Amino acid sequence: MGVAGAMAAGWSVLRFLFASGPKAHSMPGGAFSSTVGSAETSGPSLAKNPDGSWSLDADALPMGQSLVLSMSGVPVLILHGNKGVRAFSATCTHLGCLVRFSMEDNQFQCPCHGGKYDENGRVVAGPPPMDLKEYRVDADDGDIRIFPV
Repeated sequence: MGVAGAMAAGWSVLRFLFASGPKAHSMPGGAFSSTVGSAETSGPSLAKNPDGSWSLDADALPMGQSLVLSMSGVPVLILHGNKGVRAFSATCTHLGCLVRFSMEDNQFQCPCHGGKYDENGRVVAGPPPMDLKEYRVDADDGDIRIFPV
């Protein structure tokens, strides 16, 4: 009876840790300036361009703000900070929770297990094994364009 229970528990843990696809959990958090939007909401959304890039009206992202938007189902955090407009994967590299950017701390933070990334997406604390992926961004003429990697 004890062996069967241990095997069942072990199987559940392994399925959780090695499940395919992102887990995309989001938890409320303190001093974050992010907002979340997608094509399904009334907020800002990304539009796909014929060249494969994605566009956002620059007015939707004032200085000091960030947005988490969907690029074909992939969450992307777009940040308008001191280094201009930048875009990063919004998925923590630890277990797939959604990260947020704290303007106060100038870092990405994962609310699930305390992972932290600096303003360039590099891991600085916690369990994440890899840095956040950064996307190429062109921001001019009132348009923000994000190019998938």
